[in-house]
Amino acid sequence: VTLSGVTAGSCTAGATGTWYAQPWTGSSVGSGQTFNIIPNNSYPQTTLAPACFTLTYSAGANGLIQGTSPQKVLAGASGTAVTAVPNTNFRFVNWSDGSSANPRTDTNVQANITVTASFASLPKITASAGSGGSITPSGTVYVSYNGSQQFTIGPNATYRILDVLVDGSTVGAVPSYTFSNVTADRTIAATFKQNTLA
Repeated sequence: VTLSGVTAGSCTAGATGTWYAQPWTGSSVGSGQTFNIIPNNSYPQTTLAPACFTLTYSAGANGLIQGTSPQKVLAGASGTAVTAVPNTNFRFVNWSDGSSANPRTDTNVQANITVTASFASLPKITASAGSGGSITPSGTVYVSYNGSQQFTIGPNATYRILDVLVDGSTVGAVPSYTFSNVTADRTIAATFKQNTLA
């Protein structure tokens, strides 16, 4: 079938509408035959799907999209890669259609695609130390999702570690502590006690 106004290998203006084939006679359709294809014609016997689709990618709050959007793609072809890039201390979660591919390339496109990337804050660990010592690093520490983070606890001269609390529960007077597989906000707090002379 030859389509008037449709250029092979490209998305032309003539390829984006609905096309209708004039009725033909005969018991069979042979290969290589040409039919007159007329846009918006009054013959509804045969409807051909649009030859070109649009891929639209956008970013939700706390991120941006790298790559081309929108994209015009021929039916059955592939788009080009786009990447959802989170802001500092945020992470990519998924696309609004459920895909978690990042970068993302849509292949064998058969319909228009419109998706939005969503982002979430990285988990953070709040680290604090009482008087008489320190914890390193300290303050608010962001950790990659499912990542690990080690803290070192050190007493000042004439002090010793009294206790270390992780999420409010004691882990003892340890000089270091490592969080593993961090997926939610956590806390660590160290306390110290001055040594007494005998």
